[in-house]
Amino acid sequence: MNTANLDKKAAGRLYSLTAKTAAVILFAITATVTALFGIAFLYMCYDGGFYGSENADNAFYGSQLCQRKLSDSAREVLGTIQAYAKHEYPSEESYFSALDTALDRIAQPASSVAVQVEIAEFGGSPLYTFGGAPESYGMSVRDEMVFELELDGKPDILFHVTSHVYLRKPLSDTPDYFLRLRDCFSFLFSIRYLAPLVAALGAIASTALFVYLMKAAGRRYGEEGIREGFFDRIPYDFLVLCFLAAAALFIAIVDDFVPSFGRATVTGYIVLAATYFAVSVIPLLLMLLALAYTTAVRIKTRTLLQNTLVWRLWALACKILRKIWGWLKSLYEMLPATGKTALLVLAFLFFNPLLISALIEANSYGGVIDVFLVFLMLAALNIGAFFVLIRAAYELVVLRQGSSGLAEGDLDYKFPTEKLHGEAKKIAQNLNRISDGMAKAVEMRSKSERMKVELITNVSHDLKTPLTSIINYVDLLKKEPMQTEAATQYIEVLDRQASRLRKLTSDLIEASKASTGNIEVKLEPTDICELIDQSAAEYADRFSAANLTPIIRTPDRPVVAYADGKLLWRVLDNLLSNVCKYSLPQTRVYIDITSGDSMAAVTIRNISAQQLGGIDPDELTERFVRGDSSRSGEGSGLGLSIARSLTELQGGRLKIYIDGDMFKVTITMPLAMR
Repeated sequence: MNTANLDKKAAGRLYSLTAKTAAVILFAITATVTALFGIAFLYMCYDGGFYGSENADNAFYGSQLCQRKLSDSAREVLGTIQAYAKHEYPSEESYFSALDTALDRIAQPASSVAVQVEIAEFGGSPLYTFGGAPESYGMSVRDEMVFELELDGKPDILFHVTSHVYLRKPLSDTPDYFLRLRDCFSFLFSIRYLAPLVAALGAIASTALFVYLMKAAGRRYGEEGIREGFFDRIPYDFLVLCFLAAAALFIAIVDDFVPSFGRATVTGYIVLAATYFAVSVIPLLLMLLALAYTTAVRIKTRTLLQNTLVWRLWALACKILRKIWGWLKSLYEMLPATGKTALLVLAFLFFNPLLISALIEANSYGGVIDVFLVFLMLAALNIGAFFVLIRAAYELVVLRQGSSGLAEGDLDYKFPTEKLHGEAKKIAQNLNRISDGMAKAVEMRSKSERMKVELITNVSHDLKTPLTSIINYVDLLKKEPMQTEAATQYIEVLDRQASRLRKLTSDLIEASKASTGNIEVKLEPTDICELIDQSAAEYADRFSAANLTPIIRTPDRPVVAYADGKLLWRVLDNLLSNVCKYSLPQTRVYIDITSGDSMAAVTIRNISAQQLGGIDPDELTERFVRGDSSRSGEGSGLGLSIARSLTELQGGRLKIYIDGDMFKVTITMPLAMR
């Protein structure tokens, strides 16, 4: 534990201000040394330090540096000759006399440079000669030119001049530029093998210090994570501009400072070079290091681009443009669909002719680039309009196909809103919400129906066992002698109500099975007329007891339906039972059988004993709904519901109509194939 704390503390000291300051100073020193010795090494590689003569003086005479300076002296000689020729002279001798004085100042006897000039009339013999070649020289430069000389009252004379500039060997002892240049070259020549070693070591040290400073950037002693300083919060592009301005300032200072090098001795030259690096290069190097340091901090904190003036201005411009675009978009969205379409069409009709006119104008007066750019804009506009039309047609197809699926009852279908836009997307979203709402409603209704069926089934089964015991014991009591007449009446009431309760329980179970389809259906050709006749015969006594007169009307030929005879009989049984219970006495009951192209129909009509006005016919087919609101009759309210469910299980349909007090029910069944 203590070792870990010590290691952590030692690692923290690496990021202290003292360590960073020392690293910066060492980096400046090593980088400066690397630059100086590296430049010396590269210059020696370029200018004969490692090939040719092993003697510094001989290497100097063969160097590019010496040749360039001697060429400058040759150009100075020709420039002096041409400059003096621009004045008017009374004679050639006066011009040559003035030229002698000027050339004497350039080629002094104690100078390291010797000059030889020969001037002749163009195409003629020499007229003027100055100086000559020294006994010994290390390098020479020859140059020539043609110039005109103006003389008073005479035509201009065309002269040809040839100059030779020699660098004496050995150089003069009098200090001049070439002597100082030779001394500097000799110094660099003497360290040519040491320079690469020092430069390499300095480069390694500088790289290691630079890597350390970049790793330590943003870290502080005793703190976790990366922390920005004041310098790191300045906009990066502004900081770079300041750095470039400072660099330009230092370069300007150097331009004023360098000419003084030529007047210094070799020792002074080295001092001036060191001063130059101290004044300009080292501060520039430190500024570059500071820029790299803050760049590393910004990269670590991921603020390099965000913390710039350009980024901020761009973000502000984007924010303003987004607001303008949102405002325009909201205005566009406020328009109705026809308004949006009209706006797009007007925009197309405006810009398309405009671009066509611009294309014609560019083709007549513009260049190829102008024509190409206008053509691109015109093509983009028309391709965009074509794409909008194709997209609108595609969206209409998607809406039509999806709405067809919804119309057919496919509530699971969802419109692909991600592929739609604008009004089509809104319509698709609304249709999806309608589909979801309908699916939820159907699910809730199915759940409710299922719960109701389960409740009915459970209650019916729970009542069946005790009800059977009650009926059995009532039958036993009926066989026992009763001591009073009232007891006998009580037994009859118990027997009647128990039978009614048994009928209700049976109806409940049957209704549950019919509504859930839990009944075996055997469809086969069934003669409807024969079934009606049998049903009427079965109910003849009940019709007579209720004072009802049945009237059955059948077609001349048999009507054969595709149905389950047992289930269809149960349907007719429920309907005829209701007729006997609820019909007005002394009335007729009409039973009609008809057939069409594919369906057979059975219609039963009777006059109700109770008032039927205000009753919804569809409600009568719901469970536990009865025509008499007082519920004083014998019915349970399940007969019509059972009849409808059984009819639908056979592929038929049961429909109820009420006209005043007339009750009419129609059963339609599919005809059997002949």
